Amino acid sequence: MLVFREKANLFLVLFFFLLSCTKENNIPNDNSGEKASFFASVRGIPTKTPIDIGESIPNGGTVGIFALSYSGDNESSVEWPSDQDSYQLFNLEGEIQEGTPQTIKTTTACYFMNNGQKIAFYSYYPRETTPVFNSGNPPTIDVNISSSPSAQKDYLWATPVTGTYLAPDINFVYNHALSLVRIKIHKTCVEELTLKKIVITTAQKQKATMNIATGEMTTTNLLGGNTDFSLSDLSFTIPLQGSAEAPLVLENGKFLFIPNTIITSIKAYVRISGEFFDREFSIVNPALNLNKGAAINVLINISKIGIVIANWDEITEETGTIGEVPSANSYIVTPNSSLIINVGIKGNGNADATAATGLSITHTAASVAVLWQTTDGLVTCTDFDAVNQTIKVNTPLENTSGNAVIAAFDGENGTGNILWSWHIWITNYNPNNGTIYYFNPDNPLAFMDRNLGAIDNTPGQVGTKGLLYQWGRKDPFPGSTTIDGTTEPTLYGAKTSVAKTPVAVANNLANSILNPITFYCGVDNSNTGYDWYTSINNRANQNDALWGSSNPYGTPTAKTIFDPCPAGWRVPAFKINISPWSVLTNTNGSFADYGRTWTTPYSTGFYPAAGGRDRSNGIFFNVGLYSYIWSASICSDLGYDHNGLHLGFSSDNVYLKFPSNRAYGFSVRCVRE
Repeated sequence: MLVFREKANLFLVLFFFLLSCTKENNIPNDNSGEKASFFASVRGIPTKTPIDIGESIPNGGTVGIFALSYSGDNESSVEWPSDQDSYQLFNLEGEIQEGTPQTIKTTTACYFMNNGQKIAFYSYYPRETTPVFNSGNPPTIDVNISSSPSAQKDYLWATPVTGTYLAPDINFVYNHALSLVRIKIHKTCVEELTLKKIVITTAQKQKATMNIATGEMTTTNLLGGNTDFSLSDLSFTIPLQGSAEAPLVLENGKFLFIPNTIITSIKAYVRISGEFFDREFSIVNPALNLNKGAAINVLINISKIGIVIANWDEITEETGTIGEVPSANSYIVTPNSSLIINVGIKGNGNADATAATGLSITHTAASVAVLWQTTDGLVTCTDFDAVNQTIKVNTPLENTSGNAVIAAFDGENGTGNILWSWHIWITNYNPNNGTIYYFNPDNPLAFMDRNLGAIDNTPGQVGTKGLLYQWGRKDPFPGSTTIDGTTEPTLYGAKTSVAKTPVAVANNLANSILNPITFYCGVDNSNTGYDWYTSINNRANQNDALWGSSNPYGTPTAKTIFDPCPAGWRVPAFKINISPWSVLTNTNGSFADYGRTWTTPYSTGFYPAAGGRDRSNGIFFNVGLYSYIWSASICSDLGYDHNGLHLGFSSDNVYLKFPSNRAYGFSVRCVRE
C-alpha cells in the first residue's frame, strides 16, 4: 500500500460572496454566520528526491471548487444534481496567487449558517474544461496527457472535506491522480557518451475522464496503436560514475501517464564520441507497475557500450528506502537467497478489503514454521522477531526451484493454531522484469507469462503447470507431478500430503485458515453447488467477494486480503462483462505440448493443460488435457450465480466465460494491479 507524504503546504484562503444567496438558501448573504477559511496541502508522488512535475499548484494556476449542502451523516450523503441550483456552488474558479503562504483568489465569500448547516467541499486541478455530470454522480473532467513531457500537466483531486459553523476551517489535501516515470542514468564505461533522446512507447492513448471526488480515471479506446512519448533534442553528456555512486537524475526526464498504462518499450538514443549516428538501445515490455499517485524510477545503466534499462523499485515513504517488500499472500524468493517478510499482517493488509469477513488484518505470531515444501530443505525460517513480527525466509539450495507454504502459529516452535499462512515461490522468475502478455484490448490486463507457482514456462515441461486454488482461497495446493498423470506429490515439512475433507459447517473460512493444506470438498447443493466455504444450501451463506471484483458486469474492485498473488499482482477479473481472455479463440491458438499457445495482435503466450482437483473428492482430473484458469468474478446468470467464472480450454474448444463450482481446484494466472 502506498503511503503519501505531504510535499508542500498551500494555505488557501477562499472568500465566496454569494451575490444571489438568500436566507432560504441556507447560505446567507450577511455576516450572521462564521466566515470559512480553507487550508490545503499537496500530497506528492512518493520519491526519494523532489520532483518538478506536480510538486505544487503553480502560481496563476486555477482550481475548481464545489460546495454542496447536505443533511446526512457525512459527505457520502451528498446528492449531485444534474445541473446547478441555488443551494450549491458549482465549479467556482480559484486562482493561485504568488506569495508565502500561497492563496486562492476568488470574487465571492461564503458564510456558514449559525444553525450548523453542513457543507461538503470538493476541488480539483487544473480547471481547464467544464465538468460533466452523469446521472447524479460526482462530475468528471477530461484528461489529455501530452506526448511531450515538457508540456504535461499533473492532475490533482482534493480529498472531500466537510465543514459547519462550529468547525469552519477546512483543510484541502490534493492528491496526484496520474502515474510518474522518472529516468535516472548510471554510467561505468570510459567512452565519451552523449544522451540524445528518450522515447517511451505505450499501447494506449493518454485520454481519460477523472472523477473530481475520487480521482479515479475512466478510459475508453485505450488500444488504438502505439503512442510515443519523447524527450528529444537532448545533449546530455553522461559522466563516468563508480559502481557504488548514486544514479544521476536526468534533467526533465519525467513522464506522466494515465494509471495502469501499458508501456511496451523504453528506448535510449546515445551518441558515441567520434561517431556520426545515434545508437539505439531498448527494452521491450519493461513491466512497470504504474499505480495512481505513484512514481517509478527507471534506471538506464550504461556499461561497455551496452545499455540495460531496468525498473527501479518503487520507494516507500515509511522508511525512505528502496525495495521494501510489500505484504502479500505470496512471496517470490530466488534460490540460494533470503527474504525478510512481515508475518503480523494478513495478506496485503488492506483493512477495506477483508471481503466482509470481519477479520482483523493483524495478529501476533508466537512462532513461524514451514508447513510444506516440494523439496526437502527447500525453505528454512530463521531470525524470528516477535517484537517486529518478521521472519527471515531462506532458500539455501542452489539452482532448485519449487514451492512452499510457511505459517504463523500462536504457540511456540510451530505449535498451537495457525494464524495465517503464506506461499513462498522459489524461482528465478521476476514478473516485474519478465515478459508479460496482453490478450484483451477492451479489458487490457498485463498477465504473467506463467501460472502462479510454475517453475518453468517452456511448453511440454511439467514445471509449467503451477499450483491449484479453490475459488476465493489464498492458499495453494500442489499439482500432479507428471505432465499428463494424476500422481500426488510427496511433500516435506510438518505436512506431507494434501488432506481431503468434506465441508461440514455453515461458514468454513476459519477452518480454511487453520488448515491451509486441507482441500475442503463441497456438498452437492442445488443453490450453492459444491462450495468449500459453506455446507448450507443457501446463497446467503456464500461469500462472493473473497477475491474482490465479484460482479462481472462492474469494474474491478480492490485486491483483497485473500488474493493469492504476489504484491503488485492479483487474480484477473471480468470488466463490464468482458472476459480477461476475450480475444482468445480456437483459430489463433494451437494445442500442443500439453497446452495451448495463442498468438494475437497483442502478444503470444503459452497456457499449460494443468487439469484440476475435483470439487467432490480433491482428486486430479483432466491433467494434460484441459486447462482451467480462475477469474475473481462469479457468474451472474440466474441459476449459475453460485459458480466462479474461469477460462477453460482443451485441444478442441475454448471457453472464455465458463462457470464452475467454487470447490474445484484450478490454476491462477496473475495480472498486474
